[in-house]
Amino acid sequence: MCCFLTMSVQRKEVIDFSEPVYQEEFILTYKRPVLEPDITGFIKPFAPLTWFYLAVGMLLVFGMMALMHRGSSLVQFARGSAVRRTSKGGVATSIERSAQWTLSALFSQAVPWEPSMTSTRVMAGLWLLTSFVLGTVYRSNLKAMLIIPLVRLPFDTVKELADSSVPLYITHGSFLHQLIVETPASQPIGQLRKQMVAHRNVISQVNMLRSGKVAYAGLRLPFLIYLNYDFAQTGKCMTYFFSERIFQSASVSCGFPKGSPLKDKIDTIILRLKATGIINYLATRELTHVKACLLPVQNDVSINNLQTLKLKDFYGIFIVYFAGMALSSLICMVELLLGRLSPQTSPHPRPAPNPTAATNP
Repeated sequence: MCCFLTMSVQRKEVIDFSEPVYQEEFILTYKRPVLEPDITGFIKPFAPLTWFYLAVGMLLVFGMMALMHRGSSLVQFARGSAVRRTSKGGVATSIERSAQWTLSALFSQAVPWEPSMTSTRVMAGLWLLTSFVLGTVYRSNLKAMLIIPLVRLPFDTVKELADSSVPLYITHGSFLHQLIVETPASQPIGQLRKQMVAHRNVISQVNMLRSGKVAYAGLRLPFLIYLNYDFAQTGKCMTYFFSERIFQSASVSCGFPKGSPLKDKIDTIILRLKATGIINYLATRELTHVKACLLPVQNDVSINNLQTLKLKDFYGIFIVYFAGMALSSLICMVELLLGRLSPQTSPHPRPAPNPTAATNP
């Protein structure tokens, strides 16, 4: 009688191993991500740093156009130009028109005023070109994200898992359990020690893995067998595999008590089965459903199907719209309040009486 075990130095001291039956690798796996409504989807076409540079650019263009507009107004006024209404209002008018041009060009909206000076026209033309490029790229990226959505994995390396707070389930007493315990904490594998959960209650941990409460590390083939059975029952892949392996490979052999006479006989059988390819056939014969689960998440057929936009996808846009409405209402109330508190002046002042006209008969 024997049992299949991964070979290690410590185990060789107490048991005899047969010829390696097959080479096994250790895998890391976690709950497979699914597409969900994204409240911030409308800002995803650009990276946060790009949005920051865009905001800084808007402020710079606004400031330059305001200075140029104000300077050109003063020059025209000093030359005795007839454009008195252009300089009327002073700084407030320059700020208002510069803000209109900066925002309207970015959102592709018409402006009832256009620059008259060459300097402001050059600045406005450059900003129009920049806004056109930014708007085209934004719409293209947003359309691409809707057609081919990108699913971001929670983590895909040992280091990313070690930096998270997700517990890692390990079978107690296994090769990986010993490896993580003995690896220095300065290495990513040793850093997993702080979140390692080691015991032999496999069923409960599989249920927690399905719900995303734990990650799992262990032998690849036994987990594929269970994953194949689960896919046959549900038609879905419950987990994905990390691209980085926690340990490259290990030999799986049949373990015997020290000095067992069965070892030589079993070695002969194993060598014959390996030579004829029967072992590889038996190992993969029952894994007919699990092939879809071995594909990258981005190649998942269920993800690449057309996705219906849900109401939650528009929550972010609705929030921006209602925030703008609230801000506009607040500004309107402030203007009304200031209008009531300011002294009332007649828009058409009455002409002063002519004193000479009163003395004439």
